Amino acid sequence: MTITKSKRSENRHVLPFARPAENRVKDFTKNMELAAVLYLAESNRKKGEYPRLKKTEEKLVFITETYYPIYLIPYNKATLLFDGFSLISHTFFCDISPNIEIFNKDIQRNKKTTDSYIASLTRNIDYFKNFKGKEEIRIEGLVTIADLKEDLRNYLPLIKKAKKSFKNIVFLKPTMNTHEIHSGIKQLSELKMKIEKDIQKIDSSMKLLGTATARRIKAIKEEIKRIREKHKKQIKKTQLKLTKRLQQIQNQHNRKITKKSKKYKIKCLKLKKKQIKLKKIMKSLQKEAKTCETKIRSSKRRQSKLYEHHWTKKLERTKKKHQSLKKEIKLIHNRILELEKTQKSELIKHRIACCKRIELTNKTYRERQGSQEAEIIMKRQEIVTLDEITRHITKSMQKILQKKKLFIIEFEKIAIPQRKNVPLLVHIPFYLVRYEKEDKRRYVIYPPSMVKDVGILTKMKGALGTAKVKTLIQPRSQAIAIFLKQLLDLFDKKPILEKDVTEACIQKSILLRKNLRVSVVKGLKQLEKEKWISTKEREVFSKILYTYAPSINGQIETIFISKNNYQTCLPS
Repeated sequence: MTITKSKRSENRHVLPFARPAENRVKDFTKNMELAAVLYLAESNRKKGEYPRLKKTEEKLVFITETYYPIYLIPYNKATLLFDGFSLISHTFFCDISPNIEIFNKDIQRNKKTTDSYIASLTRNIDYFKNFKGKEEIRIEGLVTIADLKEDLRNYLPLIKKAKKSFKNIVFLKPTMNTHEIHSGIKQLSELKMKIEKDIQKIDSSMKLLGTATARRIKAIKEEIKRIREKHKKQIKKTQLKLTKRLQQIQNQHNRKITKKSKKYKIKCLKLKKKQIKLKKIMKSLQKEAKTCETKIRSSKRRQSKLYEHHWTKKLERTKKKHQSLKKEIKLIHNRILELEKTQKSELIKHRIACCKRIELTNKTYRERQGSQEAEIIMKRQEIVTLDEITRHITKSMQKILQKKKLFIIEFEKIAIPQRKNVPLLVHIPFYLVRYEKEDKRRYVIYPPSMVKDVGILTKMKGALGTAKVKTLIQPRSQAIAIFLKQLLDLFDKKPILEKDVTEACIQKSILLRKNLRVSVVKGLKQLEKEKWISTKEREVFSKILYTYAPSINGQIETIFISKNNYQTCLPS
C-alpha cells in the first residue's frame, strides 16, 4: 500500500504547511490556509471563456492536504536525508586506487643498493599515473542537491510531534523501507572507510618512498666523501711535483717572449722614427706649397708673367715631392702593421707551444683529478636521478591523495549539521489538486509556503484578487517545490500509485468533508476581514464550495477507478 490509512491516533513528526513571515504580525489560521488554497485552486482552473466554441471547462476533482515522507537518519555527528519515494538518488564516482602494497614491497625489496633502487623507481615511475578507472556507487533516495538540502535544513527545525487522528489528511506511505536505508548507510560507511584507508596507505607509501630516497641519497653522499679522501693524498703529491715543472716551463716561455718582443720593438721603433721624420718634411712642403700659391696670386695681380711662371713650376715640384713622401709614409705604416701582425703570430705560436708543454705536463694530474671528478659526477647524477624520479612519483601520489581528500570533504557535505539521536520519519505537507477535462487530467501541487503581509498600500493598488492571494501565500522554497513536483512524474510511471492516491484524496478532499467546508467558509471570512478578497469573491467561493460538495457526495459511494480511466466521479 502507498497510502497510510489509520483512524486511530498516531504519533507523527510533521512540518507546518504555512508559516508567517517576519513582516506578518497577525496569526494565519488553518481556516485561512484552507480558504487560500481553495481560492488559488479554483482560480487556476481552466474555464470555458468562449461559450460559443462549446469547449468543455475543467472540473475540480479534489483538493487534499497531503504529506510526503522523508527520513532523517543519524550519521556520525550529523543527519542524512532520504527521500521516502526514492525519486532522487546520488551516485558517487571515486577513482580506483592502484595496489599500494605491491609498490611498497618493490621499494622495500630494492632499497639496499643504489642501482636496484633506481631500477625499481624507473619501473614504477608511472605506476600511480596509469590508474584512471572509476568506481560508481549509487545510493537510492539520498538527498544531496545543495539547494534542497539547505532549504530542508532551515525547514526541519519546525518539526512538531503531533498526536491526533489526521482524519482529513492523506499520508503517503514511503516505498523505501528501513532495510534499504540501512543498506545505503552501510554502503556509505564502507565507501568512506575505504577512501580513508586509501588516504592512509598513500600517505604511508609517500613517507616510505621519501625515507628510502633520503637514505639512499645520504649513502651516495658518503661515497662521494670517501672518493674525495681517497684521491686527495695522491693529487696533493702530484700537484707539488707539477708545480715546479710548470714554473720552469713558464719561465722559459717568458724569456722567449721577451726576446722576440724586444727584436720586433727595435724594428718598429726605427720605422716609426723614419715615419715621423717624413711627416715633418711633408708639413714643411705643405707650407712651401701655400707660399707658392700666394706668390702666384700676387704675380697675377701685378701681371708679371715671369714670376708667375717661376712660382708655378716651383709649386709643381713641391706637390710631386709631397706625393712621393705620402706614398713612402704609407709604405712605412704598412710595414709597421705587418711587423706587429708577425709579432702577434709568433707570440701566439710560442704561447701554443707553451700550452702544449703545460698540457703534457698536467696530463697525469688531470687524469687523476678527472678520475675523481668523473666518479663524483656519476654519483651526483645518481642523486639527481633519484630526486627527479621520486618527485615525479610523489607528485602522482599527491594528485591521487588530493582527489581522495576532496572526495572526503564533499562526502561530509552530504549530511546536514543538525544532529538526531534516532531515525525519524518526517512528513512534508503540500496540497494536491486534480482537474479533469473529458479524458484529460491535470495535477497541481501547492508546496509549503510563507505567509506574508505586504501592507495596506499594496492591497489598495487595485490588483486582482488572485494576485493578492498569491502575494499573501508564496512557496517557502523553490527547491522543495521542484522536489515535490517529481511526484507527478511518478504518477505517469506508476498508474497504480496514481489510482491509490486519487482514491484517498477524493475521500479526504476539502470539497467533500463537511467540517473542512465549514473551516473554509470561516477562512474566507477572515481573508475578507483582512481585505485579501472582496465580499463578492467570498460569496462566490462559498457558493462554489457548496456546489462541488453535493455532486461529489452523491457519487462517492459508487466510485469505480479502472486501470484506463482512474477517476470518473466528477462534479456535474
